[in-house]
Amino acid sequence: MNLKFKTMSKLKFMAGIAAIALAFPGLTACKDGGKPEEGVKDDPGVNSSSQQEGHMQKQENEGKMSAAAEGFASPVIRQYLNLKDALADDDSAQATKAARELNERLDAMDMEVLPQEKQDKAAGILEQARRHAEEISGNGIVQQREQFEQLSINMISLVALTGSDIPLYEQYCPMYNDNKGGMWLSSTEKIQNPYFGSSMLRCGTVRREYN
Repeated sequence: MNLKFKTMSKLKFMAGIAAIALAFPGLTACKDGGKPEEGVKDDPGVNSSSQQEGHMQKQENEGKMSAAAEGFASPVIRQYLNLKDALADDDSAQATKAARELNERLDAMDMEVLPQEKQDKAAGILEQARRHAEEISGNGIVQQREQFEQLSINMISLVALTGSDIPLYEQYCPMYNDNKGGMWLSSTEKIQNPYFGSSMLRCGTVRREYN
């Protein structure tokens, strides 16, 4: 009789367990330390929100890089303009100083702010500019102007590649170098010829505007 009672009690207990499991299926939904069983999917709303935040962050980073890339050339262009003004004033000593400071700024350029596909080309332009600036810093005004012509080609190429965050004017003197002509950049439309200085200060025209 006691054995029969124990068996009936055990059966009732197990039936109760089964009823609880059916009533609360979430109790058996996880295993292996709380990980979801295979086939249980994450909340799609969580993934969507996370992806949206990641997309917005990417756009913000690209915007910052774009602004930095646009201002990439500004430090060297501003110093280049100081050099141009010195040559237009026939001031060889000031041109030497400006060229040395230009080289310092060239050495400090951060290539990483540019898009990857532009970095190699920009590096080549800056290397050529560095050589011409070094020549300007160690010669008299005739040679300085010869090197400045080549430096100007480098600066125009750099601005064409990266853009500029300041207005610039590409100017041209047709009489320089035995009428072969020479170009330079200026921050104003007013012509101040760095190749002839005071002898023909207003000789030249504006060919293009960068803005």
